[in-house]
Amino acid sequence: MLFHPSDAALDEFDSGTLRGARAERLTSHLAECARCRSRLRFAREVREAARVSPAPEPRPGTWDRIAERRAAGERVLVAADWAAAPARVRRLSFSGAAAAVTLIVFVAALGVEGVLVASQRGKLTITPLHPAPGSTITFRYQPASGLRSAGAVVVRARYVGVREELWYAVRGRLPGLAVSTLRPAGDGSFTGSARLPDSAVYALFSVEDPQGAVVDANGGLLWDVVAAGPDGRASFDGLRARAARGRPSARALEAADSLVAFYADSAQSWAIQTDVQGASRIPHWLRVFDERERRYARLDAALSGRASLSAAEVAAMVDLAAQVEDSAGAAHWRARLLAEHPDDILAIEARTAPGSAALTPAEGKSSLAAMERLWRRMPGDDVLINLGITVALPSGDSAAVRIWSERYAVRYGRGVPTVHDPAARAGAKEGLEARLTRLRSDSIDERSLLSTRQRDLLYRRGLIADALGALGAIQIADGDTANGRASIRDARELSRGFCGFAWLDSIPGAEPMPSKSAAGKCSREWAMP
Repeated sequence: MLFHPSDAALDEFDSGTLRGARAERLTSHLAECARCRSRLRFAREVREAARVSPAPEPRPGTWDRIAERRAAGERVLVAADWAAAPARVRRLSFSGAAAAVTLIVFVAALGVEGVLVASQRGKLTITPLHPAPGSTITFRYQPASGLRSAGAVVVRARYVGVREELWYAVRGRLPGLAVSTLRPAGDGSFTGSARLPDSAVYALFSVEDPQGAVVDANGGLLWDVVAAGPDGRASFDGLRARAARGRPSARALEAADSLVAFYADSAQSWAIQTDVQGASRIPHWLRVFDERERRYARLDAALSGRASLSAAEVAAMVDLAAQVEDSAGAAHWRARLLAEHPDDILAIEARTAPGSAALTPAEGKSSLAAMERLWRRMPGDDVLINLGITVALPSGDSAAVRIWSERYAVRYGRGVPTVHDPAARAGAKEGLEARLTRLRSDSIDERSLLSTRQRDLLYRRGLIADALGALGAIQIADGDTANGRASIRDARELSRGFCGFAWLDSIPGAEPMPSKSAAGKCSREWAMP
């Protein structure tokens, strides 16, 4: 089978209606294709989730507002008599089951009105397909209904560089900046351009009105572009970033497949593809495991003799050895990683992984020095911050504890481990004060690509409350009870109405919480936009 089966074919296979040679070919394909097995397993899980998930209740007043909008001429088409439809039509297909669960999630999070808005999205066309870093990219936007009457629209972007920690860079909150204002083109679309930064290998985009009141984020997927490499093809680092975005989406699977097609001699390509597809649950006697073993053996033979390999390639070989349960091979490549790249973040990560032996004083000192050098290149990197505080706390180096606690607090707010340590507490206090200064600044617009300006203000209010509560706890622990209690009072006031701030009431030394009737009940979850 040269191509992957369609959703309809997998639907027939799963229901038992696929017969004859087609069923035999698909059975053989599934034995070899981890991607399609993952699709099959995911569809079954989604169908079951759709079957058992309760229908959420709409927000109060929703039906009245919908009636007003219908009276104004707005219409939504629905099935006339779903219950009377034949059973074969009512049975959820793979794509239908996925859509049902997606709808359930959207309704639960946004309410019915939120679903109506989220379903309206335009089309952003970006050219060229793979622009060279430093070159000009052009945009043509066919607007969603909420932006058709705008005099102009703004493209906001999240640019990703080679050295960024991908989990934070392409997932999570996704802060971005305005990069281009698109003007009407006369045919109902908006056009404009921007320059792709020299350091960018991947970019994510959303479109909004100039006030940031209406955001088109392509249904939450955003639009993206992978920068070109020296040969004009999609770059290795750009595909790697795309594969890290929204797993296990079709985009991520396509990017992982492109990695092994264009860069088959890289261990990283195969490790990323396996990671995106998901660990195989098929017993080892099936050919998929044998193929992984053969692939690992080929790469092991090809790379073992090379005198120089990057830390990323060596770390990928550790992963591939673990995937085929070759413990000796994994130990060999791990030892090579530590010996050849002792100061690389991947080596430090390997030394501090769960189950690893505690660092010796010399290793701890060396790792801290290496991380300071890395910090100058990668300030704010999430992995580096977590590694820094993990290594610093048991090291006995109070200066390092203070520095990394401050960096942790600047990045995350509360949650600095072992704040009973005076050095950690001092660093966290400085970090929280710096974080509050930044959050209170109106001159910085680094909100999420997925968020309107109003929604971001609410989210920022929660961040300020979070930082104030953590600062108050540290102030009380330092003996500054009056200021500590004042900080906590401010945090309670800012978080009023938000769920998720009950921890403020358990801070030692804080004033007793007023009665629930006075404080009011939480009415909304405080969460990342």
